[in-house]
Amino acid sequence: MLILAMVLTVPAMLYLNVWQTIRYEVIESQIESLESEQHAWVEENKKIIVAIEVLGSPARVDEISAQVVDLHRDFAVRDFRIQIRHAEGPQ
Repeated sequence: MLILAMVLTVPAMLYLNVWQTIRYEVIESQIESLESEQHAWVEENKKIIVAIEVLGSPARVDEISAQVVDLHRDFAVRDFRIQIRHAEGPQ
């Protein structure tokens, strides 16, 4: 009985080893595919961030506002001074 169990166990272990190797290869190829997709998304996000920075720059906003809505920036320098005077109370 022991010999029969050993004879059946060896092929079963070999089969399980091959099956595990095939599963590993499939999962590894899926990971490689996902990593390349992630890299593509990261590059696309970098391009989008640069485009947002360009469109959000003050010069670009001034240009669009002047063209579309006919708004112009007032570049006059304005100084505001606030003076706080302490009230003298009883000492």
